[in-house]
Amino acid sequence: MVVEQDLSSHLAKQSRIISKVLPPAVQLWLRSQVESIEALHLHIEGNDRQILSGYIPKVTIDAQKVVYQGISLSQIHLTGETIRINLGQVVRGKPLRLLDVVPVQVKFTLHQADLEKSARSPLLSKALSDLMIKLLQSGLMTDLPEGLQRLAGDAIELGSPDVQIDNDRLTLSSYLIDPGYPPMPIAICTQLRVIDGSKICLEQPQLSCSEAEQPIPLPDLQGFAIDLGSEVTLRELSFTEGKIVCCGYINVIP
Repeated sequence: MVVEQDLSSHLAKQSRIISKVLPPAVQLWLRSQVESIEALHLHIEGNDRQILSGYIPKVTIDAQKVVYQGISLSQIHLTGETIRINLGQVVRGKPLRLLDVVPVQVKFTLHQADLEKSARSPLLSKALSDLMIKLLQSGLMTDLPEGLQRLAGDAIELGSPDVQIDNDRLTLSSYLIDPGYPPMPIAICTQLRVIDGSKICLEQPQLSCSEAEQPIPLPDLQGFAIDLGSEVTLRELSFTEGKIVCCGYINVIP
């Protein structure tokens, strides 16, 4: 009887340690992966025996107003399964580490306000400018009207990039900066579709600018693919009521 009581007391103590140490450690690790989180809700599933061995069967995360690598997200929902961590070290006060790759199911929402805020961040602003320059250099023909020939040059410089959601289309806009000329507003408007789960392709892209009365089709950019990498599988990319909803999977590498 005494042995059973001692065992029960020991297990209860371990359970208290888990409930006291693990959730804060997971939250601290999550916050270390992003620039900021306004609200974070965490649910850990698994029995004491599993967790004490460093194995977490499932973690569900709901977060609001997250900033990750310059991208602002209004809402994000994450579900990770079959997670192995260094629990023994965590109990001794060490930072949490993943021991294996974790497949994570992801669903997030980007509102128009998120895109505007993201476009102002230095990291994403440069990425958007680089993307627009790449698209312009890949998609513009040499027989452009005289007022647009500057867009086909090798040394294009753009300023003040922006992103707009318009029904089922995405518009990347900016200004062409060219010494000796006034800034020229330009925009690339396109639909998007997912290919093979890891690529986002342009559909029916068009160029708009102050030098053209009508949008100019960019047939050379039809099907232009943006590779998300082998660790990403995108299942859904939808435009609805001024927001973009993305669902898929990502492998989190230790």
